[in-house]
Amino acid sequence: MSQLAADWKTLVDSGRERRTDGLFKHLGNLDAGFLRAQQWNIVPRGGAGLELFYDLPTNQGQVMPYNRDTGQYGKLNLVGSDIVIAPQGGTLSLPANCVGTSQIQANAVQQRIGSYFSGNSWNSGGTTNAWIETTVTTGAMSCSGAECRIEWVVYCYSSVAATLQIALGWDGSAVYSMGIATVTAGSLHQTFSGVLYVTPSAGTHRMSVFGNINTGTMYFNGSFYAVLYVTEQKR
Repeated sequence: MSQLAADWKTLVDSGRERRTDGLFKHLGNLDAGFLRAQQWNIVPRGGAGLELFYDLPTNQGQVMPYNRDTGQYGKLNLVGSDIVIAPQGGTLSLPANCVGTSQIQANAVQQRIGSYFSGNSWNSGGTTNAWIETTVTTGAMSCSGAECRIEWVVYCYSSVAATLQIALGWDGSAVYSMGIATVTAGSLHQTFSGVLYVTPSAGTHRMSVFGNINTGTMYFNGSFYAVLYVTEQKR
């Protein structure tokens, strides 16, 4: 069943093209091979519906669910197996604060998963020629198996002339030798720092700084911050 409104008149009816003006209403279904809106200088006086129009002077098109009786917008849902928004030479503009954590795909952005940032007065306790896990450690971290960026810095000295070494390691074992310095007397301070990219296996891991000294005792200077950050890169 269909109904045609009387508030329109035919301007052209050539058999191939039928052009009218005013308001045309069809209350049944409409199947069309192509649908195009060319202007919007004539708008409905009332009612609610999904409006499709084109503003020729500004070259802008718009689709909106709108109630002209109440002046309220409705919700617009785009549903499809795949939805592509493809700006052609322009930009995609989104409202502020419209993307939150729940909208970010898993493994899409980098995330810090472990850290240590504190003054630290660790010492080797007289143990020599062995790697010792210091208290500069992240504790247990949940690793996804993605590449990690490790940033670290420690300040150390020794009780006597000695060779100091620093390493990074996983789960209680020194893995990456990161620095060595020979001091000619006790209490000469050394700064060790760096950035390392590694890929741990998926699972729970602990990243720590390790110390090694060939004689005497190795100390961290607790007046300065020891730093250890582990960030999963992901993308």
